[in-house]
Amino acid sequence: MQWNSGNRRITVLLLLLFLHTPSHAQVVFSANAESWYQRYSHYPPQCSTTAQMQNRTIPPLTTVGHGESRLQHVTVILRHGARTPVHNQTCGVPLEPWTCPPSTYLAADRATDDEWLTFPQIYDALQFPQYNLSNILPGTCQIGQLLEQGMQQQLTNGLHLRRAYIHSDDEDGPSHKNLHLPLGGSLDKAVYFRSDDEQRTLQSGQLLLQAMLGKELEQSGGLTIHTADYTRDIVGDHEALCPRLAEFRERFYRTRDFRIFNESDDAKELRQFQQEVLGSTGDISDCLLTTICSDRELHPKINDYDGDQNSETSMFSRLLRFYVQQRTMLATFDFAEYSKLVSGPLRAEIMKNIQTFVESGGETYVPPFALFSGHDSTIMAILASMDMFDEQWPTYASMLIIEIHEINLDGRKDPALYTSDFGFRMIYDGKVITDQMKGCPSGQEICDSTKLLEAMYYDVKTRNCERLYAIPVEFTPAVTQATAILVSSRSAFGGFLLLVFFGMTLGGLFTYLYFAHWVPLNLQRKMGAPGRAEMDGIMVEEPVCYGGDADDGKRRSGHTALPTDDSENFTIDDEDDDFVITNTQLT
Repeated sequence: MQWNSGNRRITVLLLLLFLHTPSHAQVVFSANAESWYQRYSHYPPQCSTTAQMQNRTIPPLTTVGHGESRLQHVTVILRHGARTPVHNQTCGVPLEPWTCPPSTYLAADRATDDEWLTFPQIYDALQFPQYNLSNILPGTCQIGQLLEQGMQQQLTNGLHLRRAYIHSDDEDGPSHKNLHLPLGGSLDKAVYFRSDDEQRTLQSGQLLLQAMLGKELEQSGGLTIHTADYTRDIVGDHEALCPRLAEFRERFYRTRDFRIFNESDDAKELRQFQQEVLGSTGDISDCLLTTICSDRELHPKINDYDGDQNSETSMFSRLLRFYVQQRTMLATFDFAEYSKLVSGPLRAEIMKNIQTFVESGGETYVPPFALFSGHDSTIMAILASMDMFDEQWPTYASMLIIEIHEINLDGRKDPALYTSDFGFRMIYDGKVITDQMKGCPSGQEICDSTKLLEAMYYDVKTRNCERLYAIPVEFTPAVTQATAILVSSRSAFGGFLLLVFFGMTLGGLFTYLYFAHWVPLNLQRKMGAPGRAEMDGIMVEEPVCYGGDADDGKRRSGHTALPTDDSENFTIDDEDDDFVITNTQLT
């Protein structure tokens, strides 16, 4: 996919911003920016408000244990910016119409000059909601579409990167000389841009690169976007591609820790409140965040966020924390096996160029800058797989940065800390987190590159996505949620018991008639007569299970039951090699 910087309005605006905006000033992309983040006194950190984004600058390199150094490569793993909801679930108030700027551009080259024709794409068709013919969201937005706030966030990210690695405010060089990134001549060779095929990730990456590269990008004419079929890509967490991921999730729901959490009085109170007051069930974290972060109306009963994410009195905080904690618990469950498996192929992609460069001693050319534009789950899984996840949900426009430095240029490195001539620095939303990685020295911003290769290593050849256990039908998130709703109210529970009694009575009567041959023969054949060996070509005598989409809907037998609990002596994967780091070679 070729992306050309043909949107002149954005490009010209950015060039003016580069030349006239001090590093501490706010970059304003939209005329509506002054009205953002004004409705509420406090906003969760997930919103990434304008003030929060301004605090995420790239810090200078200060420690010296590695000796004199030279920056050679930067990889950025990005979360898209603020977006619309990904479904039309409500959290207590009707959905207001969403208004979005043109989402994508189809460009056609003019034969006469270098100008490009752009075709704005707006989701304002199919407006017959009274006949159930409408878009999922009211207004002119698609689900999950990047908002103007999200565009602003990515422009700010791009300017942070530009000032740190390319040019400072006077355009003479980077803010810190030891962070100068040697991009060279051809940007299409010097910059690798990877994204999944989602509007919000594609556009987030484009805006960041436009702000970061500025007039250099304008002169080059554009960059190539490397992507894949969305339903087959590994930037997100598509469980359908790997049935074993669903198995990890099922096993997590059966653990003692989750059952205690999910069956607590607090959980029951929150679910009952959500159902009776907000009129909804299931995970509403997306609704909560897209509502407050875009200054939309919150239900009065949850309009109480006071800036404390751990508040026990704010119902907004309690609900958001309840659903976020379920996701973070899964990410770190059983030594982060879910995160290791779901992020493995992407980690291999990220490390391919880094490892090639480091192991060649810097002799093999790789793009000096790489951008991977993804989702919250992308960053969370990578951090959890390295045992560096702080269990805080990644915010809009989060950036995880990996710098590769050639070290010991002056022969003064500390040999006790550095065994190779390359080191790395890791930065997450403006904070250096290098020393949080296992084996890295405390207080040092740069760690030996061998630690990064070990932590991020993944051999795609050994990826095992096959289920080991039969799918449990009696314990799934849907069943858990339905059960919680039933037991939370006496009337619902009484109705449930009445329904069970009626079903048992009717089933017993029908079974008696069936075996007494009072059921017509043609109906018996449709049902499957006793003793029949197959039904629609599928053997039915043996235990069976479904293996997810990867099994094309076929049933498989021979699987043992999924363990019920997480006893201290039980591990699900101790017989496998796919999560054991045996070396640091990528293939």
